[in-house]
Amino acid sequence: MMKSKIYFGKSNRANPNHVMAVRALLSEYGEVVEYTGGAYSHQPMLECDYLVILPELNNPRDDKEFVNLGRGLHDQIESFMGHNNCKSDLLIINEVNQSSKDFWVGNFDELDIADYDDYINHSCALFNYDKKRENLKSILDNRIGKVLTTSDIDSDYMYLLIDTIK
Repeated sequence: MMKSKIYFGKSNRANPNHVMAVRALLSEYGEVVEYTGGAYSHQPMLECDYLVILPELNNPRDDKEFVNLGRGLHDQIESFMGHNNCKSDLLIINEVNQSSKDFWVGNFDELDIADYDDYINHSCALFNYDKKRENLKSILDNRIGKVLTTSDIDSDYMYLLIDTIK
């Protein structure tokens, strides 16, 4: 079975602890692809099965019906949606529970340009709150399932598989 490829788009202003936690969570479900510097291209993202976005989420009291996006995240979302018509493959985190460290994904509705010339607060991702938000881990469990490593498999079972292949 092939591993899912998950592109992790994050705001430069996202909480570094949130970035590390989301990255660790995503790595349990597939190959995590990220922009790591240099000349940017959408191509690595477009080769992925999922796009997970972590915007800047500072204030736990912020309105969860929208999150501000910089120009880079906005362009990534537009490019991914233009390439992949399945909205459910785009997961935008719009809330973090500080006590449980759970990440919540809102039901993405649309992008709204806030200020075309502002690269930091370029647009807003609007969420449909007629539908409930979901826990990122639960979504990944249901859509992908965890990637099994050799340490997850009982060694006797592994030998049985090897013997069967002969």
